[in-house]
Amino acid sequence: MTKISTIIDIARLSGVSKSTVSRVLLGGSCKAATKQKILEAAKKLNYQPNRLARAMITKKTGIIGVVIYRKNKPFLSHPFYGEIIESIAKEAKMEGYSMIMMADDEINNMSLNHLIQYRVDGFILIGYITLELINIIKKTEVPYVLINNSTNVEDATNVINDDYNGAYDAAIHLIQKGYINIAYLSGPIEHMSYKRRLDGFQAALHENGLRINQHNLYISDSTAECGIDGAMKILQSKNMPDAIFASNDMMAIGALQVFNSAGLKIPNDIAVMGFDDIYMSQYTVPSLSTVHVDKIKIGSIAMKKLYTMMNDCNYIDECTVIPAKIVIRNST
Repeated sequence: MTKISTIIDIARLSGVSKSTVSRVLLGGSCKAATKQKILEAAKKLNYQPNRLARAMITKKTGIIGVVIYRKNKPFLSHPFYGEIIESIAKEAKMEGYSMIMMADDEINNMSLNHLIQYRVDGFILIGYITLELINIIKKTEVPYVLINNSTNVEDATNVINDDYNGAYDAAIHLIQKGYINIAYLSGPIEHMSYKRRLDGFQAALHENGLRINQHNLYISDSTAECGIDGAMKILQSKNMPDAIFASNDMMAIGALQVFNSAGLKIPNDIAVMGFDDIYMSQYTVPSLSTVHVDKIKIGSIAMKKLYTMMNDCNYIDECTVIPAKIVIRNST
């Protein structure tokens, strides 16, 4: 049986007192050379800290709670949010934290005392999270960071994608390619990410003397099935557009399926552009032009901000906007 290493073993190997070893392993300070000896000894001994003992001393559990909008289940395999969650988990592990996942409706159904019993050190709230739920989180007095959240919360730390300029640039690309009758497939505009994308798209059209025909504006849920439904309606329209811009890739992929099945040549008969640059967008037929969202960076920055907040109660930050860029492939 493999012997479990202890602080005593690290102190003996590094030649440092047990109290100094304990202080360093709990995140305390000491001379750089001493700290290095302790960390090297801990690594050599494959030391694994006792989370329960550490929590009793520091009053911290080393756990963060990640809350995501329930419609984005399954979380880890979600084509957009899965990458963000993976990035959060990687960054959290580097800082010595583990992660638990919760759906927003789970928290809505909890009492405040029940939520506090989770004993997480911080929350990251992802996607369309209501103000009511955020207020529940705030009452726990645990630090939290929002990702792509549309709720107007004072003094909240938020990490968002630059949806407006990403959609603006996508529209300019389509216009420069000669497309002037452009349909728009939108996710629910009560989610500000989709509202900003629609605003950016319309601004680009307006600046070029164009507008969306109301018959070419389809607002629905943000799934591939909704993209299929929107594309079917486009096929049946009297004045079929020469291009469509979908506010996410899943809707665009659904539309591609319909147009391919109808025998249309893309982009000659109709061009298709998406948004998000999910993994599968490069493998569609034809490959999907889209707007790249740096999902890894969004998750990493959110976790770094939360880590800072958990260790500095005076840290104040508001909104970080991650630039977006268009990716031109074969569908436009």
